[in-house]
Amino acid sequence: MKILAVLLSMALFLTGCATTTIQNGDALTEFKPVLSEDKEALRASFVGKWLSKQPTKEGGMRETLVERFNDGQYLIEFKVYDAAGTMTITQKEFGVWGVSGGVYFTMYRGLIERGELYPSDPSDAYNYDSYRILETSQKQLEYLSLSSGNRFTYQKVE
Repeated sequence: MKILAVLLSMALFLTGCATTTIQNGDALTEFKPVLSEDKEALRASFVGKWLSKQPTKEGGMRETLVERFNDGQYLIEFKVYDAAGTMTITQKEFGVWGVSGGVYFTMYRGLIERGELYPSDPSDAYNYDSYRILETSQKQLEYLSLSSGNRFTYQKVE
């Protein structure tokens, strides 16, 4: 009886280790494919200075000036105005950015106050953002935040 219990246990254990056959559509490429020219151009279109002036849901205005560098770093300055036109917030930040698969993403690395850098905590999930790219041209960028649903429109600054 003891041998039967051991054999039954082994049979149950081994059936749990069955292999799954990968369907041809599930097979992976051995390496990441080389980027096409249009995907390289998409990333390049984000480089430079861009300005956004958009109304807030609270009746004010949010002005954002971002400069993205080719090396993947960015500097951004936010100014928020209330409904009366009084500036209530001004903040400068720095971080890294990228574009991949139709998604623009940023990692906030810290604040700049009075010329001093104050690094952020890279383990804080709040410091990461991703956006679905809606439109790009030489003069305009438009993307949608995947976390807030906010739609951002930027004009190129010459």
